[in-house]
Amino acid sequence: MTNADFARKTGFGTSYISQLCTGKVTDPSMSKAVIIADAFGISLQELWEQVQKHQ
Repeated sequence: MTNADFARKTGFGTSYISQLCTGKVTDPSMSKAVIIADAFGISLQELWEQVQKHQ
Protein backbone atom coordinates (compact mmCIF):
# COMPACT_ATOMS: atom_id res chain seq x y z
CA MET A 1 0.00 0.00 0.00
CA THR A 2 1.39 3.40 -0.92
CA ASN A 3 1.38 6.41 1.38
CA ALA A 4 -1.29 7.96 -0.85
CA ASP A 5 -3.45 4.82 -0.58
CA PHE A 6 -3.07 4.77 3.18
CA ALA A 7 -3.84 8.49 3.41
CA ARG A 8 -7.09 7.92 1.50
CA LYS A 9 -7.98 4.95 3.69
CA THR A 10 -7.39 6.86 6.95
CA GLY A 11 -8.40 10.36 5.92
CA PHE A 12 -4.98 11.67 7.01
CA GLY A 13 -2.80 13.81 4.78
CA THR A 14 0.01 12.19 2.83
CA SER A 15 2.54 14.36 4.67
CA TYR A 16 1.33 12.97 8.02
CA ILE A 17 1.57 9.40 6.70
CA SER A 18 5.09 10.12 5.47
CA GLN A 19 6.05 11.49 8.89
CA LEU A 20 4.71 8.32 10.53
CA CYS A 21 6.68 6.13 8.14
CA THR A 22 9.93 8.02 8.64
CA GLY A 23 9.62 8.22 12.41
CA LYS A 24 9.14 11.99 12.59
CA VAL A 25 5.82 11.33 14.30
CA THR A 26 6.44 8.79 17.05
CA ASP A 27 3.44 9.20 19.33
CA PRO A 28 0.14 9.62 17.46
CA SER A 29 -2.97 10.33 19.51
CA MET A 30 -5.11 7.43 20.63
CA SER A 31 -7.84 8.40 18.17
CA LYS A 32 -5.34 8.37 15.29
CA ALA A 33 -3.92 5.04 16.46
CA VAL A 34 -7.43 3.55 16.37
CA ILE A 35 -7.92 4.81 12.80
CA ILE A 36 -4.54 3.39 11.77
CA ALA A 37 -5.35 -0.01 13.29
CA ASP A 38 -8.75 -0.02 11.58
CA ALA A 39 -7.14 0.83 8.24
CA PHE A 40 -4.84 -2.19 8.61
CA GLY A 41 -7.75 -4.37 9.73
CA ILE A 42 -6.13 -5.17 13.07
CA SER A 43 -6.86 -4.43 16.71
CA LEU A 44 -5.20 -1.62 18.61
CA GLN A 45 -3.39 -4.29 20.65
CA GLU A 46 -2.01 -5.87 17.48
CA LEU A 47 -0.86 -2.46 16.24
CA TRP A 48 0.91 -1.82 19.55
CA GLU A 49 2.63 -5.22 19.37
CA GLN A 50 3.85 -4.50 15.83
CA VAL A 51 5.19 -1.10 16.86
CA GLN A 52 7.03 -2.63 19.83
CA LYS A 53 8.49 -5.36 17.62
CA HIS A 54 10.02 -2.79 15.24
CA GLN A 55 11.53 -0.45 17.81
